[in-house]
Amino acid sequence: MTVTTVPTSRGPLPVYLAVPDGEGPWPGVVVIHDALGRTTDVRQQCEWLAGHGFAVLLAGSGRYQAASVNYGGVPEDADELLAGSCPVVGSYGARDPSLRDDPARLEHALQAAGVPHEVTVYDEAGHSFLNDHPREEVPVWAVVAGRFVATEYRPEAAAEARERIVAFFGEHLAAPGTARSSGDDGMA
Repeated sequence: MTVTTVPTSRGPLPVYLAVPDGEGPWPGVVVIHDALGRTTDVRQQCEWLAGHGFAVLLAGSGRYQAASVNYGGVPEDADELLAGSCPVVGSYGARDPSLRDDPARLEHALQAAGVPHEVTVYDEAGHSFLNDHPREEVPVWAVVAGRFVATEYRPEAAAEARERIVAFFGEHLAAPGTARSSGDDGMA
């Protein structure tokens, strides 16, 4: 992964860039960090996507051709907000009480808007099941809050979710033959 800057009207914006081995062009993915920021775990997830043939930029929000929502909140007015959105793959943990209604709300809004999507809830997982943060990077507030939403890395659910994300991005972003197979999750 490379640290670089993107020029903006407010000055240079630092970003992280991960690219696959070999020569491009590659389909692109923008990753927006979670509440803990640009941590080692988020950078590893960028490397994992790069390992599957995607050029990955860790930066802020914008408009995209496909999105992966991993245990994200869904607003009450999602039907209106998601009309005309890009294809969405969503992954949630059933043991997360803070987002209990969100997968169904997301599914309903995307279905009503005719947006291609795939929303999956993992029975054994809670919040942040895809995140394997080093202990020293987790602030105390996140440890305390995590006890209420069953925060815990779940390797089996994470592997399945990663496979779904790569397949979904491959379908909606990649030119034929550019994305790598989803058989290897790319994570060490």
